[in-house]
Amino acid sequence: MYEYRTLTAEIPVSEHDIADVLVGSTVLLKARAYPNKTFAGVVTAVATAAEGPAAGVEAPAGAAPPTRENLAPSQILVRTEIDNRSLQLKPGMTGEAKIMAGRKPVIELLARWLSHTVKVEFWSWA
Repeated sequence: MYEYRTLTAEIPVSEHDIADVLVGSTVLLKARAYPNKTFAGVVTAVATAAEGPAAGVEAPAGAAPPTRENLAPSQILVRTEIDNRSLQLKPGMTGEAKIMAGRKPVIELLARWLSHTVKVEFWSWA
């Protein structure tokens, strides 16, 4: 038996969103076993490279927690330490996480979304 007062969780983050993730950012986690309870933690590390299988390969529904082998392409692992003084979280549990990146003006978010959605290329045959 082990006592896990603090657990480490790894969260796959899209490369489109990784720019706002910083070490020290607040993380809010909801475990599937406790959908009405939110666990808090902080980002302790951000991977230095995107990792994952070949393009188009997705992890099946209900697959094991994210690892370097089952990440989708262009995802980066973010490590967080979650406060578990209640001892409700257990190793291997899954859930959803939200990384708090601060407030942004709506126009900045819209511009970012457009830049990730619309790609314009200019070609010249001169």
